[in-house]
Formats: sequence, structure tokens, C-alpha cells
Amino acid sequence: MENKSVRQVLLVEAIDILNDTAVITTPCVLRAVYVNETLSAHAISIKDNTTVIFKIPASSTGGTQFDFEDSKFNTNLKVSAASGFTGSISLIVSPLEQSNVNL
Repeated sequence: MENKSVRQVLLVEAIDILNDTAVITTPCVLRAVYVNETLSAHAISIKDNTTVIFKIPASSTGGTQFDFEDSKFNTNLKVSAASGFTGSISLIVSPLEQSNVNL
């Protein structure tokens, strides 16, 4: 009998992304970011703790999806944007068990 594991997948809507918001406070895998509403002229930084890993471009239009090929975040996942930011995004993430972080 083959041992299969199931990974939890969460859809997280980032609401307050102006203040370096922690979306997931444990190690995780980022699968995708979906732009719900067109973004203002401010890029969104996606960080592993304090290190910027990706940027969602300013003025990305609603309905755009960015796929991240299961990018691993070893500490946590935070999002932030500059003051005056408007628009909204949703993130598709999977939490990792602490023991799997360095695989």
C-alpha cells in the first residue's frame, strides 16, 4: 500500500497589506497570488520574514493570477505595499510542517 500525504491548501485574502502584514506565521509554500481588484501605482512586496522574494507589479489588473510554482517560505509569509495603496489580492498557500522546512 502506497503512503500518500495530503497537503492543506488555504485561500487567504490579504486585507491590510500596508503594514507588513503576516499572512502565514509559520513556514509555508506560496502557490499563487490572484489580483481581485486592480492595484494602484504601488507594487506589493511578498516577503519571507524581512527578505523580499517576489513583487507583484504596480497597476496589475483585476483578474490577473501570478503562479509561483510552489515557492517555499522558510520563516513566514508577509505582504506589504506603500502608503496610499489600493486594490486587493488573494493568496493560495500551503502551511508546511516545521520538520519539512529544509527539504
